[in-house]
Amino acid sequence: MGAQPPLLYAHAPFPLFPTQPPPAVPAVQVPPASGSGSGRRHRVAATPEAGNDANKRMYYTHEENLRAKKEKGTTDDVTLEVREHLKTLVQTQATQKEELEGIKDLQQKLSDQRVEAVTLQLKAAQEKKEAKLLDHKNKLLEKITKLLQVDTSNMEP
Repeated sequence: MGAQPPLLYAHAPFPLFPTQPPPAVPAVQVPPASGSGSGRRHRVAATPEAGNDANKRMYYTHEENLRAKKEKGTTDDVTLEVREHLKTLVQTQATQKEELEGIKDLQQKLSDQRVEAVTLQLKAAQEKKEAKLLDHKNKLLEKITKLLQVDTSNMEP
């Protein structure tokens, strides 16, 4: 039993544990929106950096957003292409729904046929059981009639 090693963090504070919250970040103030607009706001930045972005807003009204897109030079070609793509997606979804309905109908028919087949098998099994019982009763009745027909006059009491 030798000497113990010195403590690792005896000279410095312990590091943060994963369950502890991170150190506080200074809050950024968002200036109020302009009076024009419908009041709908769209987030344009997820994590603003302090300093240069202090004057920029995080949310814009719908009209301001449209105006900014026009200023950037958004063309109608892209929107037309997106619309055509959306139309094809909608048409594909509609055909998939129709096919799904057809598959559901087919599965329902198959299920109904299976149920019908099982009920027929059950009825056949019940009829077979009843036939066995009737056959057994017939055999017993035949034995009884044979016993009744035996001549008992020669027997001693």
